[in-house]
Amino acid sequence: MKYKPYVLFGIIFILGMMLGGLLIAKVAQHRVEQAKLFITEQGFVRQMTGLLEPVSEQQQRQIEAILAPAGTRVSASFEQSRQELRSIMDEIQTELQPVLTPEQYQRLLEKRQKFRMQNP
Repeated sequence: MKYKPYVLFGIIFILGMMLGGLLIAKVAQHRVEQAKLFITEQGFVRQMTGLLEPVSEQQQRQIEAILAPAGTRVSASFEQSRQELRSIMDEIQTELQPVLTPEQYQRLLEKRQKFRMQNP
């Protein structure tokens, strides 16, 4: 069995690639979840407070008092951007419809519907 070490190496290599891919996917998912937390008012305050690591409860209260109104503005800004993006995508969809085949247009509609379900 001259090839046994090469086969084992190949199997280990493939398993390593698969595990690496799964790890990267999990890290990416975690980052997306963290980013989603950032767009809510409470999530923004929590994320920023965690980043700043207040040294006392008094400092934490002061930081949160400053961040709370900013969190409201950040959340409103993200919602406005989301609405603007939806409006742009609606315009693009309307412009594309006459150019696309029925199958392509259906794919576009399905993809947009799936995206809307994931991002209400």
